[in-house]
Amino acid sequence: MTQISYSQIDIAAYSKLMQFAGRLSRLFSDTPTPLIDYRFVEKAFVAVAGARDLSRKDISYDAAMPNGVGVGVKTFGFSASAGHKLEKVAEFTKDAKNGEFAGFPPEAVASVVSELRNVRLRSDAAEFGVTLDGSFYHCLLRVAGGAMVHEEDMVPIDQEAIKPISAQGKLLAKFPLEMKDHVRFTDGIKDYTFNRSKNTLMQRFRLSTGFTSPKFDLSIQENIWGLLLAGDLDGFLNLDGQSSPGPIAESFGEVVLPLYSTQSSVIKTVAAKSGINQWNAGGRQRSFGEAYIPIPRKVHHLNPGFFPPRDKKFDLHLPSGEVVTAKVCQDGSKALMSDPNTVLCGWLFSTIDGDYSYAESRLARRLPYTYDDLAKIGKDSVRVKRMDAEGTKFELEFAPIDSYEDFVAGAEESDTE
Repeated sequence: MTQISYSQIDIAAYSKLMQFAGRLSRLFSDTPTPLIDYRFVEKAFVAVAGARDLSRKDISYDAAMPNGVGVGVKTFGFSASAGHKLEKVAEFTKDAKNGEFAGFPPEAVASVVSELRNVRLRSDAAEFGVTLDGSFYHCLLRVAGGAMVHEEDMVPIDQEAIKPISAQGKLLAKFPLEMKDHVRFTDGIKDYTFNRSKNTLMQRFRLSTGFTSPKFDLSIQENIWGLLLAGDLDGFLNLDGQSSPGPIAESFGEVVLPLYSTQSSVIKTVAAKSGINQWNAGGRQRSFGEAYIPIPRKVHHLNPGFFPPRDKKFDLHLPSGEVVTAKVCQDGSKALMSDPNTVLCGWLFSTIDGDYSYAESRLARRLPYTYDDLAKIGKDSVRVKRMDAEGTKFELEFAPIDSYEDFVAGAEESDTE
């Protein structure tokens, strides 16, 4: 049955296009959530809606409907149980470089960002003949085993109605001065977060707002590499699903652990004699690989029971393909270590320094790691994924700068709404 949305597209026809793209997921990803490139979604929407393609114009709109209404096309992974997701809607990197936000308090930042956002929406609409009134977002929400279409209004920010909100979305009497990296506000219609470190404006998309289609299933061609290697193009292109997608693997969550101290919310520093620099501590003779990855108390609070109990061993899979035995230890389960702990740190330090022999020379030179070493490689934390319900298998990988802060902000907001 055809579903009617803001765009009035034929959801059945649209889902067939997504089915084709979804079957290719194993070319790029191993997750049960179909991986569909955002460029494909933009082109598919234009084709099904009969819209004008604006996706390569680098403006606020990706398409214009036949009646001139502007459309922003987005695609992102989504948790239906959460019911909402923060996604980027604008970027102000050049403005930041020009000092637009330099030294501004949070209230002023919210005002300037809102003004810039509105000015560009209107300017883009005028330049490309797009009707701002009635404009909307078309979103493909990728979920485990399928996808949903969500559409909601794209509207300017009501600058006269801006009010501060907490990380949990609650109205505040005034903007907290400690909002240094994230400025959160609402205009009573939509909630926004401006990430000062990345100069991006995020908007919260909610299933409770606008139109959301029922989930449509997308099967993934599990043996796609085998079919390609065998030259079986018929099997590769078979949309009738002769190859069963199999059961959808359950997600067991993930956390992000910082490789630096979280004691200060202002300056990131790596402790000179603990954490990844435990080998530099005094008291006894130390070996270079003697170190651990800190687990902040906040991680245990936000994800209770994510890790096994203290000193219970589990398998930790590294991106290098190596599998090490690991455990959480120390008072408060504040440390992630391998057994022996030199094994994990061999991979960790080689990644930071690019060469383990150079890294190992730090011991003789008494040259502990600093945050500058992490900043240089653009990675200051690690992502840990739990791969089974029993907590016997985990995966570890480096994560980009600010990943820990983003993880905490997202977990706190999801936990309270």
